[in-house]
Amino acid sequence: MIAEGTESGGHIGETTTIVLVPQVVDAVNVPVIAAGGIADGRGFAAALCLGACGVQIGTRFIATNECSVHENFKQAILKADDRDTIATGRNTGHPVRVLKISLRVFMEHLESQGANKEDLEALGIGKLHAAARWVMLKKVQ
Repeated sequence: MIAEGTESGGHIGETTTIVLVPQVVDAVNVPVIAAGGIADGRGFAAALCLGACGVQIGTRFIATNECSVHENFKQAILKADDRDTIATGRNTGHPVRVLKISLRVFMEHLESQGANKEDLEALGIGKLHAAARWVMLKKVQ
């Protein structure tokens, strides 16, 4: 089972990894993998101390040669620091941690103006598929 805290990229919850992992470990009788905000050996060691049997690391590997995301995205990740992400989409019930980019600014504005859930969700529909397709087209060319 993966216990993924709010420090994760992508879809998130409200509980931090350091609080969530021990709760999940105590509640289940299966191996627990810690995820969210873990990027090095110190985070791995902390997860083990919390009772996890391993970790899932995501964002750290985006900038590797093996990852097929666009180089601009890799560079944005490498340049980002601890204040360069924000959670958006809380009004929809589907919060997501993202880099502070123009779409996020626009969504935040719409949320503050009381935009309905359907309009906010429509902004993200198909975006992952479109990005993946673009990357695949670039590989073929």
